[in-house]
Amino acid sequence: MKYFYRLFFAIVFLFIFTACSSANETGNNETHTEHESEVSNESESEAALETDQETDAQTTEVTTNEESTYQEETTPTDYLIYGEYIYLENNTPAILTLDFNRTKENGSLEEDMKNSLVESDMTSQNVLSELENVTIENGTEATLVFSPDEMMASMSSTEQTQFSKMLTQISFLYGVEQLYFYVGDEPGISIGQSGDIESMEVDANENRGYYLFPTEETDDPEYHYVTGATAGEEVYDENGELLDFAETLVAMRSVTDDNVARQPSINETVEIHHATIDENQAEVSYSIDQKAEWTEEEQNQLESVLQLTALDFKVDELHLINQNEETLTIFPF
Repeated sequence: MKYFYRLFFAIVFLFIFTACSSANETGNNETHTEHESEVSNESESEAALETDQETDAQTTEVTTNEESTYQEETTPTDYLIYGEYIYLENNTPAILTLDFNRTKENGSLEEDMKNSLVESDMTSQNVLSELENVTIENGTEATLVFSPDEMMASMSSTEQTQFSKMLTQISFLYGVEQLYFYVGDEPGISIGQSGDIESMEVDANENRGYYLFPTEETDDPEYHYVTGATAGEEVYDENGELLDFAETLVAMRSVTDDNVARQPSINETVEIHHATIDENQAEVSYSIDQKAEWTEEEQNQLESVLQLTALDFKVDELHLINQNEETLTIFPF
């Protein structure tokens, strides 16, 4: 009987011990599972937070870029080009200088070309005073109509040479390749020593770049522009090809030492970041040294010489990006 009770109590004790061990393991497993769940939730929360932070950073960058969008301005299409001969010492030939101005008048390309030619007439008889009308067809052919009182035949040999150079240079900068002459309704005109002619090919010298040229010998002279070809500056690269747009602007930063009558048209104050031509559109991005004094006159001079330079490349527009002012100025031609 005693043996029976001992066996009975041993079985009961074993059962209780086994039940307690199982409960502890179950509790441990639940605790471990809860811990893993908490860790997983924390990881997911951190990942979500990082994603939100990255999204916020991208949004800020886009917003910043939008806030930095440059203010755009398009200038009037009208522009005038004046030619003036400057006579040097030592009986050297006179040099044709050019001045470039945008005008706010809403005229036409033909009217601008006519005004430019008339204002550039330096002949003794003012032969272009009888120029009545200018028409341009196909963008490259111009017809000049004179009144019956025209005096083109009165030009001397020297006057005719200078007149012809001025006429072709300004016509070229308006995109004209061929000129036709009329007196009233009749084709043809008598020009100086050349006699009667009906048409003239615009054969301007190949050129790259423009340089400053003083109109008078004073301490503070007014400057016009001379072509690189007229100034004797290099307009071709080492392979005999005309300089490209970017190379031209680099060349305009200096002049040869043996001629002090002209100066660079882009000085050290101006930094050119890039200069390109794409699909008849020239673009120049630049900035001005903040430590240097920069006047409105210097700004106008820079814009004018860059427009003249772009015209040699026969573009339709020049885009100037001022990095300091964060502006984009479009100059249509």
